[in-house]
Amino acid sequence: MPSLSQALSRRKLIIAALCSASLLAAGPGLSQICERSADNSWTVKPDFRGDKARTQLSGAACNENISRCIAANDEKTYAQFFTVSGSKIIPDASSIDLIAGDDEPDAEGAAHAGGSFYITGSHGNSRRKNKPNEQSYVVLRVNAESGAVDARSGKWRSAIFRSEKLGPYAAQPLKDGGPGQAGGANVEGVAVWKDRMYLGFRGPSVGKNAYALSAPLGEVFDNSDKEMSARDHEIALGEKTGIRDLAAVDTGLLILTGPVNEPDNKGEKVDRSIFHWNPETGKLDRLAQLSPLAKGAKAETLVVLPDNGDKGRFRVLLIFEGIPNGDPFECSFPRPK
Repeated sequence: MPSLSQALSRRKLIIAALCSASLLAAGPGLSQICERSADNSWTVKPDFRGDKARTQLSGAACNENISRCIAANDEKTYAQFFTVSGSKIIPDASSIDLIAGDDEPDAEGAAHAGGSFYITGSHGNSRRKNKPNEQSYVVLRVNAESGAVDARSGKWRSAIFRSEKLGPYAAQPLKDGGPGQAGGANVEGVAVWKDRMYLGFRGPSVGKNAYALSAPLGEVFDNSDKEMSARDHEIALGEKTGIRDLAAVDTGLLILTGPVNEPDNKGEKVDRSIFHWNPETGKLDRLAQLSPLAKGAKAETLVVLPDNGDKGRFRVLLIFEGIPNGDPFECSFPRPK
């Protein structure tokens, strides 16, 4: 019979092997699992505005030193500024009216660049009833200091319909819409990198490819009738996998992925992961995989945090739709080689 010390050593080896197997199964080169730690210290006080809105936080972004941030939701016509102090998220008392009237734009993503925040609508049909949603075909520019919406653009609508890759899926149902039932075109992420705006699409997923569109930032808000010089991007994220958020970093874009459609209890599971993508070279690296989520939670938002002096790692905040105030937690992982 093995001694107690031998048994403990064997147990440690088994645990190490299981952890290694999990990482290998998650994908080649993957070195990090993002999971909520027992001592997660991130809090949100006071609550974000609106019982329904605070449970449907769908996008957020901060300036470089996270002294000014914005959160969008896909249920109401407003967004809300917040500040970050240590690991405390502090929503502002006031909110920002994005559009006039009661028809919400189905805001799905937020970005920051050059003193402005950008919020994108879903640019697609409503998900539950597959109804046309013209209000969703908008990107708004918000002054980061005043909170005023100083520009609106509907130019992405035409770019999507004209796109060779995405056009056949425009205004189709997200669930099984378009050719091959790959899912209708539906935006969930926005980022600005090197003076180009990128929209990331939750659907369609064709083969193992998800899609993004990009255009020069200046053309997005050009008041002329000239079409944008938009560009398609195919990104091999995996089968039935779409983009849930985008975030710009110095070397490219971080991509938060998830299923095109949330699987039911018997459905095929799709890993939720974080990739690094360089749009100029096309290089794609899977950096982290999210641990299984709490019931009802959907990983929708990725906010880049300061690296705290560790230049070899990215540090991010994950925010979840389906849970009041997004139930955030922090994760860090190595930069791609």
